[in-house]
Amino acid sequence: VAGAGGSSSVVKPLREVAEVPVYVEGYESSGSYADAVVEHAFDDQTWTEWRAQCYSCEKEESWLGVRFSVPVKIYCARIWQRGRGEYRTSKVALQQFEASTSSWRTVLSATEMDGGRWDEINFVQCGDVEMPENGRVDISNGGYYPSTAKFSCQGARILAGFSEASCLPGGAWDNVGGLGRRCWTLAELIICACAFFVFEVLLFGGYYYCVVVPKARTGPQIDRNSFCPEEYYRTWNNEFIFDAGDEANTQLKWVLFCPCCRVAHTWHSLSLLPYHAGIFLTQLFCIFLPCMGAWLRGSIRERFNIQGQRSTDCTAWLCCCCFAAAQEAKHSDDVCNASWCQEEVQRQQEARREELEQKEKEQKDATHKAKAAEQSAAVKAALEAARAERIGKPEGSLSSYKSEDARIARAKPFSKAKAFARGKSVARSLAARRPSIIEGTLEGELDR
Repeated sequence: VAGAGGSSSVVKPLREVAEVPVYVEGYESSGSYADAVVEHAFDDQTWTEWRAQCYSCEKEESWLGVRFSVPVKIYCARIWQRGRGEYRTSKVALQQFEASTSSWRTVLSATEMDGGRWDEINFVQCGDVEMPENGRVDISNGGYYPSTAKFSCQGARILAGFSEASCLPGGAWDNVGGLGRRCWTLAELIICACAFFVFEVLLFGGYYYCVVVPKARTGPQIDRNSFCPEEYYRTWNNEFIFDAGDEANTQLKWVLFCPCCRVAHTWHSLSLLPYHAGIFLTQLFCIFLPCMGAWLRGSIRERFNIQGQRSTDCTAWLCCCCFAAAQEAKHSDDVCNASWCQEEVQRQQEARREELEQKEKEQKDATHKAKAAEQSAAVKAALEAARAERIGKPEGSLSSYKSEDARIARAKPFSKAKAFARGKSVARSLAARRPSIIEGTLEGELDR
């Protein structure tokens, strides 16, 4: 029996509690005095004593030992300690020597012991262990407290849940991880993995098409060249914690419901990472999410010249990752909305300017067409006047008309005003010539 401190102890003779006659070869201890020999610890008398040599002994420094000649079973031990204070111990342990490992193994322990009374230490048999289907269990210490149950599976199966369970002092087993303990076959694991993958795809795809895509219509993705209002620089537009339940309420709900989706959406909105890359990284390296979040939070601060340090970013993501993600999401959403509004105003102004330019161009074209129509009407009127003047006059020679026609053809290009004036002159000069020639040639000459 190993104690935590020196004491005067008496243990009830083990031969009285054994199932078979006990043959004690001798006693050993951590020390004895002339009037406090180790045999006094086993004589069942409360007026005799054994005392350890150590004073304020360390753990397991004070101990009593019994050497048996045959294997025995021990079910309990009774200890009497005299006095209080430094002459007693509150904890003892019964240990067994393992020859295979040459070490002592604790098989029974007791606490809350006191002096001036008999303290009985009993072996407690642990209850039945619920064994998983297609599994097996190995229980140490013969199923008595303290003992440990180790679970394993038979064949090509994988154990889900904790592989060990400990027996409590009352004999019950701790049920930590026991509800989900099961032996899964390879086919069941593949089915579960496929179902989980489909669920992930539906969740992240649904968030993208139901939240990210509609959001892009009123707050599209921005980059370093995008317009950003001055009020979004040098400080966050919402408090870290106090605004999380008010201004950043929607963002905080998404962070709590689907953190990977909301964080990837924030990085995508600020052109830090594509949406699918953010989803992939947060799923594959989920245990490193605080590190990735802290690093990209620093990138956001550098983008908007927000004061801070990498150490504060790491602290925010390690201690309050939900509030940090909600603050970044609120800031990015507001920046994207403001940038979209400014770009929308610029687009409307540009469309208005193009519309005015188009109207002005149409008016100029209409003016030119009106002038051309007026000039064409003047030419036709001159032609009609020339035809009217030639009636009743002598016919001219054909050679004279052809020479005039050749002279006009050799003439250099000139302005429209001169062309119409020349047309009138030609019409009058040809009116005196032969009507038959004028009928077929004047129209073509005026067109040229």
